[in-house]
Amino acid sequence: DFPPRMAAPLNRMGPSPPRSMLQALSLATISIFSILLLSASRSESILSFGARSVQQVREVRASFHSGRQVVLSGATLHKMGETSLERTFSRLNQHIPRAGAAPFERKDEGLLPFDVPLTEFSRGSKDKPFDLLVVGCGPSGLGVADEAAKRGLSVGIIDPRPLQRWPNNYGVWVDEFEALGHDDCFARIWNSATVIVDEGKGNGVTLDRPYAQVDRDKLKTKLLKRSLDNGAEFCTGAVSEVKHLDDVSIVSVGEKEFHAVQVLDATGHARRLVEFERDFTPGYQAAYGATIEVDTHPYDLNKMMFMDWRGNHLDPELRKRNDELPTFLYVMPYTRNKIFVEETSLVARPYIPFDELKLRLEQRLASMGITVRAVEDEEYCLIPMGGVLPKMPQRTLGIGGTAGMVHPATGYMVSKSLFQAPILVDAIQNGIKMQQNSDKSLNASQISEAVWNNIWPEEDRRQRTFMCFGMEILMRLNKETTQRFFKTFFTLSKRMWGGFLSWRISALGLLGVGLSIFRIASNQLRYDFVKNALPYLPSFVKTFTQASNDFDSTAWAGLYEGLAVLYNVSMIQPTRPFDSTRDNPTKQPIRSSSINFADRVIKPRDGEDQDSGINSGPLSLENLDKVSDSAGKLTDDRDWIDFQQRKTFSDQATLASSLPRLNPNDHVDVLVAGVGPAGLALAGELAERGVDVGLVGPETSFTNNYGVWEDEFKDLGLEHTLEKVYDETLVVIDEKKGYEAINRKYARVGRKELRDHLVSKCKNSGRVRYLSGIVEGVSRDTSEPTKIVELQNGDKLSAKFVTMSTGHNREVLEYEEGPPPTWQTAYGIEIAMKNHPWASDKAVFMDLSQSDDENPGVSRVPSFLYILPDEDKVFLEETCLVSQVQVPFDELKRRLYKRLQNMGVTVDPESIIEEEASWIPLGGPLPKVPQSVLGFGAAAGLVHPASGYSIVNSLKMASSVADSIVEGLGTGDFDSASMKAWQTIWSDENRQKMAFYQFGSDLIAKMSLSEIKEFMRTFYSLPSPLWKGFLSHDLNPAGLMVLAISMFAIGGAELRMSLISELASPAGVKMAKAAAYPYLNNPETSPQDNLSEVLTKRNRKESLRGVFRREQLAQNSVPVGHSESSSVIES
Repeated sequence: DFPPRMAAPLNRMGPSPPRSMLQALSLATISIFSILLLSASRSESILSFGARSVQQVREVRASFHSGRQVVLSGATLHKMGETSLERTFSRLNQHIPRAGAAPFERKDEGLLPFDVPLTEFSRGSKDKPFDLLVVGCGPSGLGVADEAAKRGLSVGIIDPRPLQRWPNNYGVWVDEFEALGHDDCFARIWNSATVIVDEGKGNGVTLDRPYAQVDRDKLKTKLLKRSLDNGAEFCTGAVSEVKHLDDVSIVSVGEKEFHAVQVLDATGHARRLVEFERDFTPGYQAAYGATIEVDTHPYDLNKMMFMDWRGNHLDPELRKRNDELPTFLYVMPYTRNKIFVEETSLVARPYIPFDELKLRLEQRLASMGITVRAVEDEEYCLIPMGGVLPKMPQRTLGIGGTAGMVHPATGYMVSKSLFQAPILVDAIQNGIKMQQNSDKSLNASQISEAVWNNIWPEEDRRQRTFMCFGMEILMRLNKETTQRFFKTFFTLSKRMWGGFLSWRISALGLLGVGLSIFRIASNQLRYDFVKNALPYLPSFVKTFTQASNDFDSTAWAGLYEGLAVLYNVSMIQPTRPFDSTRDNPTKQPIRSSSINFADRVIKPRDGEDQDSGINSGPLSLENLDKVSDSAGKLTDDRDWIDFQQRKTFSDQATLASSLPRLNPNDHVDVLVAGVGPAGLALAGELAERGVDVGLVGPETSFTNNYGVWEDEFKDLGLEHTLEKVYDETLVVIDEKKGYEAINRKYARVGRKELRDHLVSKCKNSGRVRYLSGIVEGVSRDTSEPTKIVELQNGDKLSAKFVTMSTGHNREVLEYEEGPPPTWQTAYGIEIAMKNHPWASDKAVFMDLSQSDDENPGVSRVPSFLYILPDEDKVFLEETCLVSQVQVPFDELKRRLYKRLQNMGVTVDPESIIEEEASWIPLGGPLPKVPQSVLGFGAAAGLVHPASGYSIVNSLKMASSVADSIVEGLGTGDFDSASMKAWQTIWSDENRQKMAFYQFGSDLIAKMSLSEIKEFMRTFYSLPSPLWKGFLSHDLNPAGLMVLAISMFAIGGAELRMSLISELASPAGVKMAKAAAYPYLNNPETSPQDNLSEVLTKRNRKESLRGVFRREQLAQNSVPVGHSESSSVIES
């Protein structure tokens, strides 16, 4: 079923195609794929897909090629099924080359420190030929030599420099090298990888699969030594010619000749000996990388950056180029001051020049604020991808790059080659043995034919054709569509994306990937793919069906070019701008380009290392201004809120002293009301885009304590604003089990540091002016297409565009009808305490043990303890995650003191550094979209309804919202700017996600303590990408659906019943409506016009302490130090 609308306007390609046309093209394409893939999927592919080891794959393949029958027991098949996806999908072949200098020192690419002498050739004569001569001493050649020598074959290795270090670094998935037995050759391991696709999302998608950098010297030393130990011999020289006779081949090295039964070309992309029957016209993956020493960088040392596709940092000229030929950043973080960075073009024809890659990388590093102090190593990667396979069969054998084993859609190869080595050697060994045991003379041609059939069976040729087809499509995609594709691709399961990136996937597996992508892709992506696939579909169908080597990389198999020549007209741009067969750019290693990267990026230090100036020390008592009211005497919720909002901190500079003054009656492009994190972030992003911004809000400090996931702030480039990072995060769900680690680092934000950073962006732009005040109303100017903003004191301002970033104060915006929000409330204290009972390197995210014993006669809203410890102080907060009424702060304070009393922790009032009252509405009606006044941050409903988080979401979205506003202002239609910005904030997908979160929030609000514990126990047992993505607001609707299904499958009967019953609730109905919103929404709706006086005065809300009086009386529990509770307990 295809949605009846396109996911995004097709401005670049003209009007949207009719829905029927889109369906027809999509269904035709996927139907052809399905028929071909199903018809091609033999039992061989299913069995080999499930094989647990190289030996099983070899046995299964040999059985089909020899006609032997294979009998596998049910137990064997069961085990194979269990491990097939983990093992064989994991053959994600290395992206050659990856990284520069390893974390250890390695300055030159000279000779390998190898103290064992290489055995020189003792055979190779006509009477004593080698069984196998390997030409090339790279990973592929040595991998085959090692395997062949181990089997007892006589092996000779020829290379001009056999002990030269391998110049390229290899990045691999840990599990694939473990399966090959090379897990002892890692230089460094990262626990996971990250992919960033969206411009406004800094955290990206986490690939929960360990990644490693290979120790090149160690791997080469290992293969060399094992080969020598098993009798392999070496010749230093270059092969000039190979002549094939019936029983042997003759290899010329200078004036010498050596005889061998088989000759293997392992010369990589140089392709020196193998023959091709047609032009070799690949795409090229180009990458420039460098190991750099920096002052600091934003990357987690436990994560490598697999792909960062963002491109808005580029200057206009390069951005235009990047829109058509996108590149991504690949990062291996070694230490806090050393990283490997690489700007990569996935595939293009012709390749992107290295000078351009250097310029893109330079601008990317500058945009991230990375100061480069030294460039230690550089790497130039040029990898041919796709193109025709060598002529098959032929007497010269091939392995690795020379045999077309580069993954045509990713550039990975080395693991594929090492995996193929035993299969290749098997065929040679079996052929020699069979002919030795027969009366016939040795026929080398039959052996070489068997080798080619084994390393490129029909199934693998079909797979490669499919991937070449995909490569041609990828080369035609612009940046926007490429981002859409990878955003969709990495929402697939790990099994699917891992399988596609691997060579170990059957035709059925490819079908599953293709169908899954089409199912979850937007209509825009479907259209782009079908449009770009059609020119190559005829050749693909023919080649795939026949499992042949005839895939044509020209559109419509050259038909358009042929017609153009016939009629002497220029009809289309040629798809082959140069002939790589005549000028092979990979024949010789590339060592340099015109631009000197180091000269452009290195910033010399001025004298000694400078202090960063970031104050990350503990919050001191001297930094707190005394407020007029003592918080300890407050009981009314209204007083608590006033207390929290009026707190000031003398270490946070006033806005009036930091920014130029905005005067009454001034006119600005955009007026931002609100000076919290969301308002300051949006103002800074707008100003950096050349917009004049007016900032209006009361002169207040950042008063809330912000706890965030460390990886989120790192991805935003805000790591320097973190006051404290915890090595581990703990939860207590089952009191008997106690603390349990959830394996994600948590951090406490430095309020001063974050505010200074955001204010500094505003100040440095020179385009933000500030006026202290509160916006009272917004109306249209009757004579100009602008808006009049009236402040509470009667002052007026005018602006083309107005956005309200006023937190939970929502007066000026209009909201949809619907049920009221649920609530998260929390009371916290920070106390100076030495020798407290909590480890200072571990945060307690949620302790669900309760302060009071359960009383069957009392209906109790559960709360949990949240702890951020430091060496000599600790922040403690009692939090109600979500409830249908606000739990009074006074009640939360009572629970916290009682809990501490139960733990034997005494609170000295004199040791209290700070008290905090947090009150967050969750969910509720969304703003009306569109309306002329934009909301942002909490005012726009960006609070996570199931967790209460909002700051990260607002900071992530500020950039994309600013882009939308600027784009709209550029049209001169200011309501259009509002429309674009609202669509960015509340896209159809975001509405669907919000409804899902609201569903979860309402579900939790109705749960008892035991039900919440069961929910949390199930939640944290999910795969980490699911629960992390849920808490970080990163899962798309498909991912959320996977999470819901997983919760249902893993959870107990009580949880399943709760999920089912909630579907019929208002939240369930709301979720269904959100899913249908794209079909029901009328995009032609115009912004609201009735803005003359939107603001409505609200009566002060009465305290809800009375709701909990019965509970407090029933508990009869007044903890020591909480004497104020007597006023609550009085009837």
